[in-house]
Amino acid sequence: MARALYVQLADCLEDEILRGMYSPGARLPTTRELAVRFSTTPVTVGRALRELRDRHRIVSRVGSGSYVLHGAEPACGAFPREDLREIFRCILDEDAAAAFAYEPSEGYAPLVEALRVRMTREGMDIANDRILPCSGTQQALNLAFDVLLREGDWVLVSSPTYPGALRLLAQRGVRIESMPIGATGPNQRELRRIFASRPLRMVYATPVYHNPTGRCWPAEIADELRRLCDEHGVYLVEDDPCSDLSFGASVPRPIRMRCGASPYHLYIHSFSRSFLPGARLGVCVVPHLLHAPLSEAKRDQDLCTSGFFQRVFHRFLESGAHEDRIQRMNQLNESLFPQCMALATAFANETGVDIVQPDGGFSLWCAPPPGSDVSSFFLETARQALPVLDGAKYEAVPTHGGSFVLSFPTLDPDEWKRVLDELAAILA
Repeated sequence: MARALYVQLADCLEDEILRGMYSPGARLPTTRELAVRFSTTPVTVGRALRELRDRHRIVSRVGSGSYVLHGAEPACGAFPREDLREIFRCILDEDAAAAFAYEPSEGYAPLVEALRVRMTREGMDIANDRILPCSGTQQALNLAFDVLLREGDWVLVSSPTYPGALRLLAQRGVRIESMPIGATGPNQRELRRIFASRPLRMVYATPVYHNPTGRCWPAEIADELRRLCDEHGVYLVEDDPCSDLSFGASVPRPIRMRCGASPYHLYIHSFSRSFLPGARLGVCVVPHLLHAPLSEAKRDQDLCTSGFFQRVFHRFLESGAHEDRIQRMNQLNESLFPQCMALATAFANETGVDIVQPDGGFSLWCAPPPGSDVSSFFLETARQALPVLDGAKYEAVPTHGGSFVLSFPTLDPDEWKRVLDELAAILA
């Protein structure tokens, strides 16, 4: 799908900004100068500048010109407005009302095939597995827990871990064993001890950009977990929220991409970060024998995942727009993540807050300084509407040690500095 000329012009200018040709606060050439440079009209340049404003790359001042912003928002900066506008138009013209009809619970067939091709190209062996589109990670977890767990089953989770998974597990009355997550993931000896001492039914794990620490487990530890699951006949539910994003460091690939298929391995991937969060699209790669019961459970829950957004995402993948979006987001992430981490380090040094250094992601797992008034801290951060979450919600057995999560929607250094400065004032 050809991109509009003004979008191509905006892409070129944004690339120059990211490469440092225009420093923060710098004034861009005038509309007329850009029109001459790109051999186009001032109207097209004006649309390109509006696109850059929508991406939060520049600010325009009447009578003064356009200036490069200090911060950026990756989700906005990479928003594919023109691509989506054309895709929406094509779907409405070609599919009309069919785009809004119920889809089979197994998903929109062209999307399923496109996902299969994409995952195979990335190195995942799914010849004998099935792909099930879902309404985000939460639905995929709900389906897996519904089909595979019964009251009283033992489930192993990391500590801390994603609170949405803990809530779903609590609703099913399962017993939870937790494994502490250090700077390098779970301890292999402790993993083997737990497998030898507990009749585990399932393990829930997020080895790449672990939620909430942002750490990536070393490949040898993650692969050992998979080996233990296969050896003991324990289901492994691997949650992969954003492994397609890059934050500058080299990280291991998801377990499922390295270790191949297994009758016990379910792999869940969310497209919330790389596509559109509100579209609620994710995918679950499941062993062949589990596809039918999971599809039936999905049918009972919600009939189907949005057929319209499955069609949109299918065209988005096939046009190459998804890969373009990921590339653009990663350029921003790799530029902004070190800036945000430098701010976090300065905050930790100033306040005595202990921060687990993440490999990537948009959150920080923090412990307050010894002797802090944790109750007052949480009350004040709530009063000021700061993005602070109680760490107890991330633990199967809350320790009440006052740990907390700083959760940011984007990597915007200006916003991170504002929040960290306000937290430093509260802790002073």
